[in-house]
Amino acid sequence: GTVVGVRTETVSRRGVLTALERSVSLTVDLTLKTTTNKRIWFAKGIKGSDTYGVASGDKESTERNKRIALRKIAKRIAETAFYRLTDDF
Repeated sequence: GTVVGVRTETVSRRGVLTALERSVSLTVDLTLKTTTNKRIWFAKGIKGSDTYGVASGDKESTERNKRIALRKIAKRIAETAFYRLTDDF
């Protein structure tokens, strides 16, 4: 698979410069190939998003929250890809 894009935006604020919560969005293109490199399945633009808390003054905690959110998104995208792949069986 290929990560096409990752976007982060603030969804709630305490003030003009203080974010309370952010949203991260992930877009991927996936391809399934045979051992001879023949493409047998592909899906473009599979998207997922999740929100995470911003720890005021603690960048390490905020980044950990973002990584957790990205893991959740990756799991949902994998489930979506599996369901799309097996939909015709």
